[in-house]
Amino acid sequence: MRSPDLNHACDVVTDELIQSRMRCHVPYTIVVSPCQLPEPAQNGLSLIIESQVFGRIASVSDTTLGGCLSKLATELDSTRDSRAVQETESVDPALGQRASKAALIAPLLTELKPMFDREGYTRSADVEVDNFVIYSRQKPGFIERVAFSIHSSANSKGTYRFGVILGLQFDDLEPDPYWIGMPATHDNTTLAGLIPDAPDEFVVRKSMSLRKLLGQLAEWIPLGCAELETRRAEFRQRYISHVEALGWNAMDRLKWRAESMETVELRDIISSSRKKGGFGSDLNFFEAALHVLEGTEDTVEEVESYEFHNDVDAHDDGLQDRLEKTFAKKASAIDDELRLVFGIPRLLGEEDHEIIPCGGVIYFAAWRVGWNWLYVAAFHEDRELPYLLVIGAKKAKAP
Repeated sequence: MRSPDLNHACDVVTDELIQSRMRCHVPYTIVVSPCQLPEPAQNGLSLIIESQVFGRIASVSDTTLGGCLSKLATELDSTRDSRAVQETESVDPALGQRASKAALIAPLLTELKPMFDREGYTRSADVEVDNFVIYSRQKPGFIERVAFSIHSSANSKGTYRFGVILGLQFDDLEPDPYWIGMPATHDNTTLAGLIPDAPDEFVVRKSMSLRKLLGQLAEWIPLGCAELETRRAEFRQRYISHVEALGWNAMDRLKWRAESMETVELRDIISSSRKKGGFGSDLNFFEAALHVLEGTEDTVEEVESYEFHNDVDAHDDGLQDRLEKTFAKKASAIDDELRLVFGIPRLLGEEDHEIIPCGGVIYFAAWRVGWNWLYVAAFHEDRELPYLLVIGAKKAKAP
């Protein structure tokens, strides 16, 4: 039986996984177990995450739970753009390397163009990534998207595979960067998930006639889109539940971090960021973030400030430059620590932004926590005014 600490580790790992582009409904398993570490041989912990869709997602080990989670965050960040289907067939250089995956499916899409034109779809190259070709049409209150996901490059026989994914992006909801299955959507499903007769994957061979396949796609895609539109309230609610679950999980994780400041594991993890920002060990940025997020209104908590003693200091360009660099580095250090809970910031910059209540921003990082924004910012509005370093929250109502 696992200890309570290992059980809690499972919860933390689950949240880290969700924050790394995994939707709540993607099936995965987590194995947390003691292990023997080599060089030098010593006892440790092993964390392994596997998904029915992605296979093994991450595998890390360390002497401490904190070390495992730190390594896990790094590994998940480095693989956050991995896709569900791996290329297992040998690639013919003439077909696979010289031609892009999108070019492989171009003849098929050319034949489908009359159907897309008739249904009001246009190619959406601005939201296409990796192996996706996407068509979109605007409907009242949402954008409907049809994606062709090319699963493999052509092999030596000219064979390739692709799937069809249908998705919705709602006009009143912000774009979600943590998509899976299809970009620029709030939720999506395969054509097979809407049309029972449609396969999960289509296979195109060099010598085959496309007539039957074209006929099936020309019939199934409009039917699938009609079903998707009929069920849009269901997909919208699933996305809303997903965002709220992420917010609740993040708050639980934040509370755990705030209460763990005295542990050796956490102090080891944050030692580099504390040194970077010149902060003492008594400051608890997790607790400050928790405080501003738990408020019912927009809240700002000051971490540090510098006020000029006189006009001479305020007009000392060298001092101004040093202070700007110092406060930017301090904000970046707090950003490093908050990433342990919230992952990579949704927004990151060195300019004013609408979620920051003050101007003269030197550095800021911001995360969505549920429907709210959490941010750390350093700013200096005018030469004679103080330099400020803050942690704040901008509240928003759920849709």
